[in-house]
Amino acid sequence: MKRLVLFFALVGLGIPVVWKLAYHYSAPFAEWWLQAPDWVETLRLALWPSALLLIADPLDSNVALWIVSVAINAATYGLIGGLLHAVLRRR
Repeated sequence: MKRLVLFFALVGLGIPVVWKLAYHYSAPFAEWWLQAPDWVETLRLALWPSALLLIADPLDSNVALWIVSVAINAATYGLIGGLLHAVLRRR
């Protein structure tokens, strides 16, 4: 069980970290993101639901808010992994 939960939690951690790195350290990605179609934002929110917290910081300067958002996403994915393990174990 621990492996599956850890795997899901790491995926939940990796999604926002990769997005943050790409957005802040790749100018072409940031330009593309600002012109991306709506379905891209929908996909990001589906993969990273706690990104809604970032609306509270439009200047993108509150590091604590980013950390909380990433931690909540990792915990959410870990919970999904735990539930999936429980379902698979019952079969």
